[in-house]
Amino acid sequence: MFKSTSFDIPTYGPNTPRHGPRGFGLEEPTPRSHSPTSYVFDEKPRLKTSKSTTTLQRVKNAFEDKYGRSPSLPPGSPHMQSYYTPFDLGLRRPLARKFDPQRQLLRLLAKGFSRWIVSVLIITATVTTLWAYSHQSAISSKGKKGFNALTTALLLLMNINIQSAMKQAAIFMRWKIVAGRRQTLRELDLTLGIDSLARVAELTWISRRRPRFLLGCVSWSIFGLVATLQLTYAVEDSTGILYSEGEVQIARNDHYMTINNTEETLSLASEQATAHYFGYISSSYATGNASELEAQHSSGRVDPGMFLTFNMADRWLYVFYETNPYSTGTYYTNRTVDFTWHCSGYDVVEGGDGRSNTIVYRDGDRTVPFFVGTTGPRATTFITETAEVCGPRCAQVWVFQAENAEREMITSLYECNITVGTVENQYRPEHSIPDLQARLAAGAIGLEGFDHENTTRQWNRYHPNDWWSSGMRNTPEDVGWFIGQFAAGVIGVSQEMSPFLVVPGLQPYVGSTLIVQWKSFLLILFGLAAVQLLVTVFAAVVGNSVVVKDDSRLAIARLLRPIVERLGSAGCVLDGDDISKTLRSEVVYGVRTTGGWHHLDIGPDIEPVGLFGSFPPGWYDGEVEPEGQDEGSQEQRQQQQQQQHHTSDETSAMVSSPASGSSFSSWAREPEMGPGSRRRRKFKVE
Repeated sequence: MFKSTSFDIPTYGPNTPRHGPRGFGLEEPTPRSHSPTSYVFDEKPRLKTSKSTTTLQRVKNAFEDKYGRSPSLPPGSPHMQSYYTPFDLGLRRPLARKFDPQRQLLRLLAKGFSRWIVSVLIITATVTTLWAYSHQSAISSKGKKGFNALTTALLLLMNINIQSAMKQAAIFMRWKIVAGRRQTLRELDLTLGIDSLARVAELTWISRRRPRFLLGCVSWSIFGLVATLQLTYAVEDSTGILYSEGEVQIARNDHYMTINNTEETLSLASEQATAHYFGYISSSYATGNASELEAQHSSGRVDPGMFLTFNMADRWLYVFYETNPYSTGTYYTNRTVDFTWHCSGYDVVEGGDGRSNTIVYRDGDRTVPFFVGTTGPRATTFITETAEVCGPRCAQVWVFQAENAEREMITSLYECNITVGTVENQYRPEHSIPDLQARLAAGAIGLEGFDHENTTRQWNRYHPNDWWSSGMRNTPEDVGWFIGQFAAGVIGVSQEMSPFLVVPGLQPYVGSTLIVQWKSFLLILFGLAAVQLLVTVFAAVVGNSVVVKDDSRLAIARLLRPIVERLGSAGCVLDGDDISKTLRSEVVYGVRTTGGWHHLDIGPDIEPVGLFGSFPPGWYDGEVEPEGQDEGSQEQRQQQQQQQHHTSDETSAMVSSPASGSSFSSWAREPEMGPGSRRRRKFKVE
């Protein structure tokens, strides 16, 4: 003997109410369907053992043997479709919800404001990021990559959040749209999917003959694309210079030579002549002062026409530069070398007209003869002592100025010690200037590259109109300043004309700088935030006049049930366009009210609420007593329901009792079905 198992077979009479209103293609059933008995399981059986499973399978097999089909299919159904009996009254009561427009408005605004706050946070982060990067003089390649990644992420988040806010506002508005006027099923389908720009575009084309609706669709599409606008900022090459570990190109400092010289052709005499040549042509280069040095060095880049050396009042200064061998451009370093001097003046007592090779000058109380080499009337002669007499990086230079009445210069003789300092901030041997080359630069103004007998001195005579003669004033300080400029020019020109070396170092390169058009940038960002806020508030206030259902597919399917129920079990693979063409109707989203109860529905016989209409507040979809009904009627109703359940339980116990002695082949007598009645038949298996 098997344990008794029973299930319900709900039977519909010819006048059983169907779902959906009349006039929506749900006419009275044909005589063939006057008894659409649907056999289903009321609840899922509680299977605890394999024996129960076997019993359930026997029940299903016996049912299929008797009726030729599964108990989950209605009789005569050619297709497979699930059918379920409705919930009992006790299960339907908790499904009622009270529509309170004020609470719904607060809920909609809370959802919209949460999106808007996210936009404000993203805008703040974007403005802060661009402000920080725009105040950097140069952005490294790694910094540029980080900036691009950060701004791209922020802008993507901004676009996504605004698009999401627009979709949310569309969800708020769409229920007001479908409740405000009649729509075809295709328009209804597209309106419910208005959160997609593609559907909005299709809806715009379908509704092109309705100007007001067409204008709304076009405006919505335009604003949906505004969020993808490119913000007005640009990343360009910076005037600032950055450095990284790598290789750099520098000039040779160990010899004075040009690119045409070779190691075999080098000699002390050739270096003396080259050093003099470098210093002589340095007069064609511009010189700057201390303030110009700061401005030029801060830019970092060495451009044509910029200052070669700098006059620091009590000394001359040269700033070394390096070149990136793998990119164009030359850039300043922090390595410098300075040039100082000390000069003494003497009166010439004989030979001051420049017509004699020997002059006599007065040194205190004594007179001293001095050989000046080559001289001439009104000329200036510089005599350099090639031997080391004042230090390893110092050169002694004598200056004889012949009388020049045209320039009101008296005959003078000056003794100067010119010193070339060591290179500051050097960190490689190639950066240093050897002592010999430093001493050659210091005395280069008098060197010529030729030795003379019986003397360690060399001399050069400068024409009265030459810059190195006419540009010098007749004072010891000015003479020392003038020779220091020549020595600084030797080092400066050598860095331009000497052969180059590639050595490890801090490789200079041009960074990037961020240029932001702040007015248009802030206008776009805060404009988007303002429009988002206005659209959110507008959609929430306008949509609040009706019940705004969320974007749940189940919630929307529950509301669309009366429309597609007309298809029966057919059309399970049809798309939305096919269904709308099959069911040609114009429908409205609205409310049906009976006895104080409200029910949301979509149908052709519902009146649109229009632009200013609204849904009534109150309870929707439940066996909830209307407001104002007394407590006595509620208690009476509860007693009737308890009595019905008690009777149903007794009947169920009698039918499913094993004492009845019935077998699976002997079915309970089917009760007579009155008009509009719906009863449950129970059978059992032993």
